[in-house]
Amino acid sequence: MSFTAGGSVTDAGSGSNQEFLWGGYIAANLFWRIDRHWSAAASVQYQNLGTYEHVFSSRKAELDLSRS
Repeated sequence: MSFTAGGSVTDAGSGSNQEFLWGGYIAANLFWRIDRHWSAAASVQYQNLGTYEHVFSSRKAELDLSRS
């Protein structure tokens, strides 16, 4: 990381966490038979796993999985 005043900062760290994220998943499929030789298909999917948060020492990490 560099600053406009000419200084720089180096930072490093590590950590781990294991937990379940609860969420939901929904899907819909549509199929149309137009005639004997032609058909069409469409599908839509939505998944929401919420937001994952974890604190490493004094720093907080947040991952937004609500629109995945």
